[in-house]
Amino acid sequence: MRARKKIAVSLSWFLAVGVVSACGREKVTVESEKGDIEVEILKDGTSRGRAKDGTSFAVVPEGEKSLPEGFPEDVPAFPGAKVVMNSMSPDHGLMVMFKSSDAPQQIADFYKKRLHEEGWDLEQEAKVAGQHMLLAKKETRELNVLVGEGEEGAQIAVSVRTEQ
Repeated sequence: MRARKKIAVSLSWFLAVGVVSACGREKVTVESEKGDIEVEILKDGTSRGRAKDGTSFAVVPEGEKSLPEGFPEDVPAFPGAKVVMNSMSPDHGLMVMFKSSDAPQQIADFYKKRLHEEGWDLEQEAKVAGQHMLLAKKETRELNVLVGEGEEGAQIAVSVRTEQ
């Protein structure tokens, strides 16, 4: 249950960021429970911002395929998936949202296999209402993967944080 709550909170943050990035302005200020966040929308379509608590995010334009700086090498990205947005926060760690035209079950199977190969211990696995949820641990890090059906294919949320 704890893992699902963490995933839901992180996904809520991503959805809020996505709405802001669709506004088309150059700079906007968004009120949040963590205080005001100034969001800058760059000419290339990237949106980025930082809250007072150190939480930062970036929403990348359609078609960009690069992972954010600091993305762990032992966390696989699903082949062919496109990075939609990413976020970094002291409380929630690093989170990346991808989209893919592949089936959610195929994506979940890929993550189960590759996480094992990378030395992660799969601690929980669930499929609820068509959403695949994986929780894995490695040393002091915790990894959450959420895969579900989106409007244009599968949505994949991957978050990694260091346990405190």
